[in-house]
Amino acid sequence: MKPILFVVGQAATAAYLLPLWRRWMREGKYREQDLAWNIVINDVVARYLERENVSDMPIILDHADLSLPEMFSTSEYCMVMSASFAPIEQKYIRRARKGNIPVARIIDTWYGYHRRLVESSEELSSGDKVLVIDEFAFQEALAEGIAQEYLEIAGQPAWESIVEKPPQNMRDILFISQPVERFYGQSLGYTEKSAWEEFRKAVSDYPNLFDKVYFAPHPDDDMQAPVHDDRVIVVTSGLQALNHVGTVVGMFSSLVTDGLLAGRRTISFQPDATGPDLCAMGRVGIITRATTTQELIKALQHRDNTHLESLKSVLVGSTDRLADFCREFIKTNMKKP
Repeated sequence: MKPILFVVGQAATAAYLLPLWRRWMREGKYREQDLAWNIVINDVVARYLERENVSDMPIILDHADLSLPEMFSTSEYCMVMSASFAPIEQKYIRRARKGNIPVARIIDTWYGYHRRLVESSEELSSGDKVLVIDEFAFQEALAEGIAQEYLEIAGQPAWESIVEKPPQNMRDILFISQPVERFYGQSLGYTEKSAWEEFRKAVSDYPNLFDKVYFAPHPDDDMQAPVHDDRVIVVTSGLQALNHVGTVVGMFSSLVTDGLLAGRRTISFQPDATGPDLCAMGRVGIITRATTTQELIKALQHRDNTHLESLKSVLVGSTDRLADFCREFIKTNMKKP
C-alpha cells in the first residue's frame, strides 16, 4: 500500500489531524502492510504538539537538509497537507509536482478557499483533492472557483472531539487574536490590533461586564497584549483558557468555533468591518457578529447567544470520514504494476 506523508504547517491543521493520528496509534496502524505514514512539521506545529503532549508519533521536524524515510524515496506515496501560507507547504508542493505525487489539501475552516490553495501555492493538479468541512464550505469553495472534481467533504475531527465544558463566569472573557494584518492588510476594515484596542475600550468603559480578561495570541504570531493591566492574563494556549472563561470574543479564528463547541458564549468582533465576513458562523447566524463597540456591549449583556445543534450535526463522524478518505486516496492513486 502506498504510504502517506502528512505535511503540516499550522497548529489548527495539526489539531484537525490529531484525532486520526491518535486513533491509528491506538490501533497499531503504523508502518503496517496496508498503512504506512510519517508527519513532517515546522517549528510552529512542533510547539503546539509539545503543548498537547504528543511524543509517540512518527514525527519529523523539517529542516534544510532533511532526508525523508526510505519509503518516501520514490514517487509511490501520497501527501496530505495543510492549506495555510506556511513556507513548508510551498516546499513540499514543489516536491510533489516534481515527482507527480497526488496532494490532498485540508481547509479546516470556512473561509479563504481560493486564496489558501491557488494564491499561496501552485495550481491544483490531476489527482489532487481539497478537504472541506461540510456542504456549506463545499458550495463556498465552488463559488470561489475551486472545481468540483477536487472537493471532498470530510468534516472537522478536531471540533468533533470537543466536549462541552462546565459553565464558567460569563464575565471572565477570552479575547482571541490572529494575524489579520499579515494576510489581509487593511482590506477587512480592521486588524487584530484595532480589534484589540476596541475591545480594551469596552473593558474600560463598561467594567461591570468584565471580571478577568484573558488574551490568546495566535500560535503563529508573537503579538502580546499591548497593555499593562492586572485583569489581562496572556495565555499560551487558547484551548486551555476555555476551561476558565464563560465568554469568547474573536474575529474569525478557528478557536472561536472551539469556544462555541465548548459551550461558551461566543461573539465574532469585527470593528468597522468593510470587507467580507470571514466568520462563517456569523454569516449564517449561529453566533453574533459585532461590528461596533456598542454591538459588542449589547452582545455581552445577553446571557446566551449561541446555537450549537446545527453545527454539531455536521461534525458527527468526522474522524471516520477522514480515515475513509485517506484509505480511498491511497487506493485511487495506486499505480498499476
